[in-house]
Amino acid sequence: MNKLLLTAVLCWIQAASWAAPTTTLDFEGPFPLGLAAATSYGNGTPITEANLIGSHFLSQGVLAEGAVLVDLGYGHAASGRYGLSGTSVGQDAVDYASGYSFEFFTQIDSSVRAQTDYFSIAPDRGGSSFNSITLSAFDYEGKFVGSRSWIENVSYLGILELDGIGMFHKVVVDPIAQNPYYGGMAMDLVSFGTLVAEIPEPESIALFGLALAGLGLTRRKAKQAVLSAP
Repeated sequence: MNKLLLTAVLCWIQAASWAAPTTTLDFEGPFPLGLAAATSYGNGTPITEANLIGSHFLSQGVLAEGAVLVDLGYGHAASGRYGLSGTSVGQDAVDYASGYSFEFFTQIDSSVRAQTDYFSIAPDRGGSSFNSITLSAFDYEGKFVGSRSWIENVSYLGILELDGIGMFHKVVVDPIAQNPYYGGMAMDLVSFGTLVAEIPEPESIALFGLALAGLGLTRRKAKQAVLSAP
């Protein structure tokens, strides 16, 4: 009941400054508790669970799946030194040809799903590899919302954005490495707009209303019992 109330309140008070970044993760540290120092950037480098992004940034509204922190060296990452790569099928090695994803949750209550209408990410500054990258957005039910694709045929692509496609809950980062041993594209600077809490289903809202009504009735009976007591 408290969670439903919180969700309703969050939906009511959300700011209207959408379609612009309000949160940016640069992965430059200090790292959250449990996230170890980044692994080497080389494709195929063994990794541990402590290198995976996972839920380490959930308090800021992001849950990652399949993304690993890599040390690119100063000047290669858009933010400085560290960036992100995908992982192999068993999540035991760096794999620039594998995709990864981000899901959004409210920063107040990480158990409440959220959505946004803006997402951006930045590739490394290597450039000219002719690797490609696609960002795809999905709603709460996994329904496709929209996507954009880029080819790294210039020295630096800059910021890659999903904007103007509506609200979405999940973003999948899907790279295609022409030559993964060349290095692929590491990513950095994950940014997203205002997070809007998931609206409860009508049935849940109705049950919540009945619960409140029942609570009010119980309190009135208790008060009447006190007043009528000798």
